[in-house]
Amino acid sequence: MNSNSSVWKTILTVVIVLVSIVRIAMMCNKSSRSSYSDNSYNDVSSLMSQNFKGQKASESADDAASNSLFYESYDSISHLSDSEKDNYSVVKLKKDSLIMLDVFSKINVESGSYFQKNYDDTLSLAIKQTDDTSIFLHSFDTKNDLMTNFNAIKKKFDIKNLDLKLDDKESKFVSYNYQKNGKKTKGYALLAADQGHFTALEIESNRLSENELQGKAFTLIAQIAK
Repeated sequence: MNSNSSVWKTILTVVIVLVSIVRIAMMCNKSSRSSYSDNSYNDVSSLMSQNFKGQKASESADDAASNSLFYESYDSISHLSDSEKDNYSVVKLKKDSLIMLDVFSKINVESGSYFQKNYDDTLSLAIKQTDDTSIFLHSFDTKNDLMTNFNAIKKKFDIKNLDLKLDDKESKFVSYNYQKNGKKTKGYALLAADQGHFTALEIESNRLSENELQGKAFTLIAQIAK
């Protein structure tokens, strides 16, 4: 199925609208650029291949717990045992790496981040950065509309202040927040649908300011647009 490629083409139509904001965000981004290479992607692929073999040998990991793991803190994930990380398909990136969203799109992820790749699940991948920022990619077939799908993947949380930044029939860019463990988590999500296939790319943080998280969201989108 070529739905992934067409979904990201749909997403890029949103990026075109955002491009002026992205340029400003990137100019204001004072963080130093790290060195990324295709070799780093190969290293990640190798790690996940080994992890997948271990996962197939042991199906003891609870799916719900696995899907909720990267909503926890970076410190909590770091305290998991090696066997728990294997069960939850979690690896720690030893260097700056390229992570593939699909065959056409990839994003930069810095060294020290945790990466989770799921197989045969609605949560395709998750990333937990060292500053506690989380990135999620949800992808699945559905007949429901974009907002129904988004609310479904966030059903465990009482989403507040849901704001449509850009609103189109086949793509939306939204901001939102929710409370978890007494802390306010802010988020941005890029939603798209094509031929019954739904994709959501979310970035969340309970530490960054609104402007800082928005800048990260636009930088993430700009990487997809390359």
